[in-house]
Amino acid sequence: MVEEIVTLNNTPPSRLINFDETSVKLQNTHKKTLSPKGVKEVYVIDPNGPKENFTVGLAIAADGYKFPAVVTFKGNKKTRKLSQSIPEKLDIPQNVVVFSTTSGWWQSCLDIQWIESTFDEKEQGSYLSRDHAPAHLSYENRALLESKGMEQIFIPKGLTGKYQPLDVGVNYPLKCHLEQSYHQWRDNCTEVTKKGYLKKPYVRNPFILYLKPGIGSKLPL
Repeated sequence: MVEEIVTLNNTPPSRLINFDETSVKLQNTHKKTLSPKGVKEVYVIDPNGPKENFTVGLAIAADGYKFPAVVTFKGNKKTRKLSQSIPEKLDIPQNVVVFSTTSGWWQSCLDIQWIESTFDEKEQGSYLSRDHAPAHLSYENRALLESKGMEQIFIPKGLTGKYQPLDVGVNYPLKCHLEQSYHQWRDNCTEVTKKGYLKKPYVRNPFILYLKPGIGSKLPL
């Protein structure tokens, strides 16, 4: 399908848009411990509470144009909105958009909001390629794209490595870099709370600023 669009339709690179979203951990704790051989119980100190995740959505055209990066945090269960104190702490660049959902995951309602705010008449005749995530499959999403003169192409399952360059070339290196950065930070930050838990990092703002220079100058994008 992709080859047909490129070769038969003579589609320019600016009209081929790839999108991918990925879950990012705020805490990338070590997966291994060191302990004496034969010990049945190993005492591990971690930050208290559940590990918080958020979602990053990236879109790029085949000619290299980068659409604003989307960061989705977990909001209020009823309103889906972030606590007012969180946006006040964030320094959001112009090429980064912050959304929120009840879970922090990319949901169908967010997908519609993203399509509405990202694409306009300049993208008429474009093809949006992405995976079979449930949030991409609703009739409303497809109808909205069609109303903007765009067509959605679903990447066949098992062919992510060939047709999903953002997943292989950007999101995976992004996660590896964030995990390494967290471990380096944690090695030098071992403060604990009064109850004996490791203190949690506040990485929302550093991560958003990390996306600012072309969605991460340290990433191969």
